[in-house]
Amino acid sequence: MSAIRKIAAKPRYYLIFPVVVAALFSTSLIKVNCPVCGGAGTLCQSVSMADITVVSSDSRILNSIQDACTSYIVTTADPIITVSNSGGQTAQGYLILNLIDTDTGKTLASQDLALTAGPNANTVLQSEITFAYNTIDTPTADMDIQTQVYLNNVPCVACGGSGKVSLSTYLLARSYKNTFVSSVVSQQQYAPGDWTIINGQRVQVGSQAWLDWMELN
Repeated sequence: MSAIRKIAAKPRYYLIFPVVVAALFSTSLIKVNCPVCGGAGTLCQSVSMADITVVSSDSRILNSIQDACTSYIVTTADPIITVSNSGGQTAQGYLILNLIDTDTGKTLASQDLALTAGPNANTVLQSEITFAYNTIDTPTADMDIQTQVYLNNVPCVACGGSGKVSLSTYLLARSYKNTFVSSVVSQQQYAPGDWTIINGQRVQVGSQAWLDWMELN
């Protein structure tokens, strides 16, 4: 009996662990507005990009280097792109640059290019771009860059564009709000999304098309 009394008299630390686990699990199920984007789902708005058209695109492929041990290809280009803004306000957003094998028409890789274009005027963009991709084939000598206008808003990096985060991660996201917001100014850190090339098509990671492909492979 004395042994039982000693056990009963001790603090029940073994009860704390399941309580903490249950609390973390329950807070992970509760969704609240993202503290970074305020529930909007986006930090970077695409402004007047519907008024942007690509007038011309000079590919200017500089070189392609193939890794000796793998099939990893790095292609450097210095495209000159002219866009026209037919609207009355400054357009801000992104262009999508697709590296195309001109022999097969297949998209090899893609990159995003930040854009700011004044109203009712043409804007010339020139920037060194690096495309990287894997292939079992020898790098093609005939490549072109096709340019598209990205019309959608850029999703918030904290909530993935949903506008909601779990209660358990709310304080963490809030503490790093300034870091997330400041990353908007960096095109390398904050571009329209994480993309991959599947069967020659640009597909966003996490999209239904990407999930279907992952399931099949």
